[in-house]
Amino acid sequence: MYLKIPLKRPYFWFIPSGSVFFAIAYCTFILEDERFNFEFALFSPIFLAGLAQYYGQQWMHFLIIPYMTVLAFKARTRHVIIISLLLPLINVHEYLLSREKFQILIFYCLISLSSVLIALLVGRLRSDRAVAERSLENITSDAREATGGPATLKEESISHFLASQLQVEDELRVVLDAVRSSLYADGASFFERDQSDQLKMRYSTEMDRTVISTGGGIISTVLRNKASLIVDDIKAKRVDAGYIKKDEFDSLAAVCVLEGSYALGVLVVDSDRYKAFNKADLESLGAFAGIIANIVKRGRLYQHIKVDLEGLKILQEESLNILSTLNINDLCGNIVNGIHRISGEPAAIFVRNAASDLYRLVSAKGVRTAEHREFDLSETVLSLSIENRQKLVLSDTTSMRKQVLPFNVGKVSSILCFPMLHEDEVLGITVTFSERKDAFDIYQTEGIEILNNMASLSIDNVNLLHRIDEMALTDGLTGLFNHRHFQERLDEEIKRTDRSNEPLTLILTDIDHFKSVNDNYGHPAGDAVLREVSEIIKSRMRETDLAARYGGEEFALILTNTDAKGALKIAEDLRRVVESRDFSAVDRQITISLGISEYPADSRAKQDLIDKADQALYFAKENGRNNSVLWKEVKK
Repeated sequence: MYLKIPLKRPYFWFIPSGSVFFAIAYCTFILEDERFNFEFALFSPIFLAGLAQYYGQQWMHFLIIPYMTVLAFKARTRHVIIISLLLPLINVHEYLLSREKFQILIFYCLISLSSVLIALLVGRLRSDRAVAERSLENITSDAREATGGPATLKEESISHFLASQLQVEDELRVVLDAVRSSLYADGASFFERDQSDQLKMRYSTEMDRTVISTGGGIISTVLRNKASLIVDDIKAKRVDAGYIKKDEFDSLAAVCVLEGSYALGVLVVDSDRYKAFNKADLESLGAFAGIIANIVKRGRLYQHIKVDLEGLKILQEESLNILSTLNINDLCGNIVNGIHRISGEPAAIFVRNAASDLYRLVSAKGVRTAEHREFDLSETVLSLSIENRQKLVLSDTTSMRKQVLPFNVGKVSSILCFPMLHEDEVLGITVTFSERKDAFDIYQTEGIEILNNMASLSIDNVNLLHRIDEMALTDGLTGLFNHRHFQERLDEEIKRTDRSNEPLTLILTDIDHFKSVNDNYGHPAGDAVLREVSEIIKSRMRETDLAARYGGEEFALILTNTDAKGALKIAEDLRRVVESRDFSAVDRQITISLGISEYPADSRAKQDLIDKADQALYFAKENGRNNSVLWKEVKK
């Protein structure tokens, strides 16, 4: 340079120096050989000085300013310092040969000093980031050892390991410090969602802790939309960040902290630098949000266990209540009461009628509708839970086209629904709902799910007991009550009649020529006739009446609050229906004969009442069959 070779003999200088420059650039950028980084960084200002001398343009010296600025951020600190110290020597010819020696010397000294300071500052930031990354790597490694498997930023294993080492606040401090350092942010804060759906500052890296949530703003938008967002030029545009702090900031990045589909809060970093964050930083912030979600979830659970003992008492009390009864109405009442106590919202339970596939509303709390009504749930939102055999958690139902419930309960914005299952069979469904969006948190959901599982077992036990009772009380072939239950019920009805002075009648009926049916068509055909006659009898009985298989082809009917005249009408109606029926198992007409006695008009003793109905039946068979006879007619 001092001999002005670039100016006097440009080919001699530029061809070899240019070849060397591009060879070094090729190794540095194409081959990605880091060994040539320093050579490239040093040769660039030399080549630039040669160009400035050749063209005689002093302004080209100013190009060294952006070059050294970029170098300070990209190159190693020691490389920047060495090049900064050599920079005045590279351009020594300028201030030795120029008339403005002092100004040029000052210019390059200032550039060298600035580059060194920037390099030292960037080196400090890199050191902080390296410490944060090593801290996270140690956490990940320890978590991997603790869980016996791989661990990543998004896995719960890191959070579980931290839980065994630190308190929740300490965990948040460690993670937020790592967030701030790794993203070169001025501050990192976590705003937690409270019960009123407002964001409150939970923890911040600001030393004076003067970060205050103002409500609304960017962070509220992120929470509401469950989104992530980068915002720049905040000061110039006067953007409402949703929080204020002691020092102003110009950029921020925010992500929603989610637990499943439930928004726990917002993680945000800010910086006074313009466009301080990019898409990669936002992805990293999302990974940290996953760790914070696990910390907050566990912290809430710890707090729930430690502080909210009432919730556990509710669960324990209602669990005992559920397990303490085998009466379906009492059981469902206890289930609904437990759900209501946990959710604080209206609750209901529907039990499935397997025969009709309708759902009976057995119990409800906070719901203005008639209980014990049956509903078709196929056109409601509840059908989604039934069809999928899974719980249904909807935080916002306002946009759904289906009706939420089978009856009108006003505005419903969120709903929890649990099917009660036994071996994939739906026994019923429990539901709680609210007019508020996102009304139910994870702990209410888990508590209700526990109660629902217990309810499923208890209702299955009730159904099993009911089936056992039915087997003990009913005839296996016809489905009517058996002879033993008939005797017990007749005793009860006689006592009730004595108290109420209301009449009671007994009908004994027999299938005419039934032996010939068995002889000519076989016993399976005879069984089929018995079943069809039984179905006809059941279809003609009132809820207060009782029909039983008395023995063989004989049936007994107890008619409450009915005198002999009324019983004769029922008997004749029954006889005509059987007479007109085309039985599938035989190609002949089937008829029945009936005998009727009334209590207390015909007898005040149970066995005598039965005997007189039997005598009336015998009289009907002796007088042509296929008719109905009152005991009063026999004694004439």
